[in-house]
Amino acid sequence: MADQRHVFDLDTLLDTRLATIATLNPELASRIVSDPELYAKYKNRPNDLFAEFELDSDEFEKAYRARDANILTKSLPTTFLFEMINIGGSLLNLRAQEPHNVENIEFAINTYPYHDLSEAEVSRILDAIAARIQAIIGITSIYVSPEQMSPSYIRASNYNAIYFYNFRDWLKEHYHKDKVTEATVGIIPGTCIYSSAQFVDLDQLKNATEYQNPQGENTSPVLGMQVMFSPYFRLEPMSLDYLSLVDKDKVINDVTK
Repeated sequence: MADQRHVFDLDTLLDTRLATIATLNPELASRIVSDPELYAKYKNRPNDLFAEFELDSDEFEKAYRARDANILTKSLPTTFLFEMINIGGSLLNLRAQEPHNVENIEFAINTYPYHDLSEAEVSRILDAIAARIQAIIGITSIYVSPEQMSPSYIRASNYNAIYFYNFRDWLKEHYHKDKVTEATVGIIPGTCIYSSAQFVDLDQLKNATEYQNPQGENTSPVLGMQVMFSPYFRLEPMSLDYLSLVDKDKVINDVTK
């Protein structure tokens, strides 16, 4: 029998981006939460440069890379936390329908880079997630950096899916053109990689979305990313909407469908 083992970055479940903004510019963070128009702009942003909010991108990047447990205390759930519940429900249904294919289901919460979390704090986080899921799923924690999350580590751990907030650092570490060789090629065909789809060069993004192939069909930059990485792993980009402060109306609609 096969197990289903999924890894979730803690940063996918909590909006640590908005909490970081709150430490840099509390007034801006307050307006994002209270102003529907500004909130819509926030959750539909193309990247985490926050240029449209007149926030210094270098200052944000520095603060975000230095985030610690204190940021978690200021972070609110993302919409993706509720999507996690749906993922768990789908896996439980699969186990009920195909018990010969699914035996155990495990969700591992990657608490990297929050090195200053105590064991008690990690335990409380896991308990809160378990209470939210309300399903018979094993909830564990890991602390694994992008460097340590190597293709060989992923294969040895038998992970079926990994949900990164942003897999940029992981890609640089394991799939940079200077690091991928015939001996180290990171083929992980049994694993689906999820990550936010962020586009830094907006002019290049505009050109890509407007480009048409010889048949006159528009092309998709997201599809291009999936094709590029398809020799190594399956990629499923996630909308920053899902990875931002929870949209209560969306959750209500999903729950009442």
